[in-house]
Amino acid sequence: MTADFEVLDRVQRVELLATNSTDRVSKKAELERVTIHDACKWIAMTATTQLLPNLSTVFVHLGGNQVPIPFEVVPTTPQPVVMCISPLFAAENWQTLLVSLHVYKRFGAHMHLYIRSVVSPILEILRVYEQEKYVTLKPWNRINLLNRDERDFNPNLNVEFRSQAAAQTDCLLRYKEAAEFVAFIDLDDLLIPRAAETYAAEFRYLEAEYPMVAYFTYSKQNTKTKAYRRANVFSIEHVLRNVEFEHVVETGKMIVRPAKLNNTWIHWPNKPMVKLAVDSEFNSITHLKHMDMVSTRSFMNWYETPLSEHTVPI
Repeated sequence: MTADFEVLDRVQRVELLATNSTDRVSKKAELERVTIHDACKWIAMTATTQLLPNLSTVFVHLGGNQVPIPFEVVPTTPQPVVMCISPLFAAENWQTLLVSLHVYKRFGAHMHLYIRSVVSPILEILRVYEQEKYVTLKPWNRINLLNRDERDFNPNLNVEFRSQAAAQTDCLLRYKEAAEFVAFIDLDDLLIPRAAETYAAEFRYLEAEYPMVAYFTYSKQNTKTKAYRRANVFSIEHVLRNVEFEHVVETGKMIVRPAKLNNTWIHWPNKPMVKLAVDSEFNSITHLKHMDMVSTRSFMNWYETPLSEHTVPI
């Protein structure tokens, strides 16, 4: 859930009313802050309590009002690794999308992607990959307040990165009982396992070495690469073989053990947790920060150059 951070100064818990086919229960749910700062007025938070099995309805009761809460039954089919991607906004780079989809799939991860807005051709591509079970697509709607005019206050202008922390927490809870590991990364972040042949095997190795850890962080190494702008000659292999590291490191991304936590901010949880900062010598994220689009001629010139003259990642 999201709200004005000042709410937490006045309200520590909310009352939830739940029903199923046979029972009705009212419970107090403790509010917990997710966003770690007050830089944005509208923040992410969670409300936690235990309700009923086989829910039919859930309402929140606050200030004399009772409002229904929409909910979903989350997947329980085992997924060793899920890649939760921050909400897409005005996305139009299909080259990065295709690279990520295939790399994640190749190393055993399922992509969960939130969409605020994308150009139509990208959505068409995503629908195909959704049918092939590479990715799960979820809309990430803008915030609409029913009791305030946006000309007076627009929460969408007062939230951090389209409420990325709320999206990550939503993704964590969706796969909490299904996934061994949940990674929170951006679409242009590539994590290629080095210690094993799959993500799950590499993460299990770290888990075995550091059993008390709640999450791992991998640093991000900025790179530049080239991609052909036309789909009929586009090649993922050529994008990867063109990667050149820029020797610039950004704040890393995290991979969590979902049994250990219930919410998270963008880069780390608000609550103190045991973490492992993965040494870059072990592995790091290849951040496709700069991708130059090339023409047919420059593409063919590159293709005809001996492989040894190109920088190969990992």
